Parts: sequence; C-alpha cells; structure tokens
Amino acid sequence: MNIPGIGNAGVMGSNTADLSPAQVAERAHFAAATRTINDSNIFGLSNELTFAIDRSTQHMVFKVVDRSTHDVVMQLPPESVLQLAASLQSVAKPGGADEYTPAKT
Repeated sequence: MNIPGIGNAGVMGSNTADLSPAQVAERAHFAAATRTINDSNIFGLSNELTFAIDRSTQHMVFKVVDRSTHDVVMQLPPESVLQLAASLQSVAKPGGADEYTPAKT
C-alpha cells in the first residue's frame, strides 16, 4: 500500500493543495482529535495514534504506533482490507484489467 509519511501530530496525509475545503477541514478535525487522544495517553505512554489517507483507495487509515520503534501495533482497516478495496476499485473501473464479465446462461 502507498501510505504517505508521518506529519505533524501523528497525522499522515497528502498535499492539502489537492483537497477541497471540506477535506482540509475534515483532516484538521482528525489532526486535533489525534492530538487530544495522544495527549491523554489512552494507548499508553509508549504508543501513539496516527492517521493517513491510503493513496490507492483514498480510505482513512488509523494506526497505533510504538513511539520508540515505530512498529505498527494495530491498524484499522487492516492491510488485507485495503488491498481488497484496491483490487475491487480496479475491477470497478471501466476497462479495468481484471474486469468481471458474468457468464451467459
């Protein structure tokens, strides 16, 4: 999966120049919520919450990451679900390489 690097306050995302004002506001809201959650240490002192937009699917991805090792402790949705969504999106595109054609009965 193509997920951009970590930015401020545990937020991962793409360039805001490509986003609508509503999308920018939504990401700012998630960034503020992420800071609040991380400040509360709800995931413990050694972990932090991050979020990103998966480039392949454009779905929001939340991760709990170990602050010292940067290992992903938990991810929602899981990587397998993101891969499935990307596969389904490629099939749904007109002329997709794996386009499904139902059998005639």
